[in-house]
Amino acid sequence: MKYIAEKIQLGKVYIEKEINQIVANCIEFEDYVTVRRELCDFGFLTRTDDGKEYTRNE
Repeated sequence: MKYIAEKIQLGKVYIEKEINQIVANCIEFEDYVTVRRELCDFGFLTRTDDGKEYTRNE
């Protein structure tokens, strides 16, 4: 998770599609949705309540 999180710039706001692409480029299987959720669950990313924007936590 840390490896993937480091591919996301600090201070930049991303839309879900952008995060999906970053995650998909870092994994060798197709379930980028689960990885994206785990990045949030483990505190690497913060997501807005509507799920439209993501930011990386330090």
